[in-house]
Amino acid sequence: MTDDQDCTTLTLELALLTLLADHSLEQITPMEVATVAEVPIEAFHARFVSVCQLNDIIFADIKQSLIQTAQPVEKNRGNQCENNDLTAPGL
Repeated sequence: MTDDQDCTTLTLELALLTLLADHSLEQITPMEVATVAEVPIEAFHARFVSVCQLNDIIFADIKQSLIQTAQPVEKNRGNQCENNDLTAPGL
């Protein structure tokens, strides 16, 4: 994907998250997402089949990021317990 495509995808993701602040997922249409993102509806349809798919992708990305972030923490926690040190490293 080009930088422009990445930017448009990110803009659509942020638009959906903005809409979710006031609406349920079932109420949001692709046109509303495109309108909030200020991109043509074709940009939405070129990337996603539905609003639910966009939502699933956003939360899969968040879940993956949390898993990657948590892995080093769990390793450190194991070391802390063995050392009876209850303070977090770097604090």
